[in-house]
Amino acid sequence: MRASVQGRKFDTSKEGLDMALKAAGNVIPDSSAYEYRAVQVEPKMVRKDPEDPNSEQFQKQKDGTPVWSIDCIRVDRASGNKAIVTVTVPDVMEPDVAGPVEFSEMIAGFWVSRSGSGMWFSASAVASL
Repeated sequence: MRASVQGRKFDTSKEGLDMALKAAGNVIPDSSAYEYRAVQVEPKMVRKDPEDPNSEQFQKQKDGTPVWSIDCIRVDRASGNKAIVTVTVPDVMEPDVAGPVEFSEMIAGFWVSRSGSGMWFSASAVASL
């Protein structure tokens, strides 16, 4: 079955919808294409009970290692365009970083929900340059 919106035709068959909803998967960003400048580091928080805003606690990996959110300014080296991104990094202690940083084994992925979509970034470690 096909649907049309403003002259564009869309495949609304089960196969067509399944293709449209499949995740793009994770990608490894080209580290030579971007420069990262750390702005702040905070513990990554999660809610134990999604309905209770007072149930926030530190997010930890399965082995108990805390996860940290590092807010960065990402600069495209070719164009100079800037974006604010948050990269999550596991570490026993709060990473002591500010200014230019380098991430090890960074991956990026896409998330989709009923309220929107976006990208997430994660790395195994971070170091100041």
